[in-house]
Amino acid sequence: MFKPTIRQIKKVFSSKHYQFFEAKPYQLNIIGIRSASTLTDIFNETLVVIFEDELGETTAVYFPCTTKAGLHYLKNPLHPDGCAITAEGQYIDAFIKRKHRDEYDALCQDRDIDFHRDANKNDKHELIGEKLRGNVGLNIHREAINSIVEKIGKYSAGCCVIQSGFEYFMFLVDMGIRYHGNRFSYTLINEKDFYPAV
Repeated sequence: MFKPTIRQIKKVFSSKHYQFFEAKPYQLNIIGIRSASTLTDIFNETLVVIFEDELGETTAVYFPCTTKAGLHYLKNPLHPDGCAITAEGQYIDAFIKRKHRDEYDALCQDRDIDFHRDANKNDKHELIGEKLRGNVGLNIHREAINSIVEKIGKYSAGCCVIQSGFEYFMFLVDMGIRYHGNRFSYTLINEKDFYPAV
């Protein structure tokens, strides 16, 4: 799992002119970091939540995750136009806490975001074709309930799926709701954004 420092993340945000929330308790910066690796069906990406607590201390919490679909849905997409892959970008106030598939509380897409469709049904994630925009249920949720699985499998059809630590992630969401209401922003960047240009 790639774990950049808060300073490094702020530098990337600044270069992209993204908003970075600070100076308010539990105004969460929820950030997905897409891996530069081409490996599929493994949890090799990072979700980091950066926030200030009630004492003004800034904290970063890192969760292993995937920001892309598992191999099953790459080859068997739910949509005839292909598997959805969230486009990198910043999506202000686009997520809320509610039930994922009417099963358990998660952070769910509530407003339009950008995404691609990967329709060639091979074993690679490819941002091919035009960038689309819509509300297609690209949520942030967990994988298995009582165990930690190594393969993504059917746990993601395009959502950001947290491999471990989901309960603490939702605790932070609840603290955010307590201070700021049920509306959250999500920023998706790439591990390559941290490498100097060659």
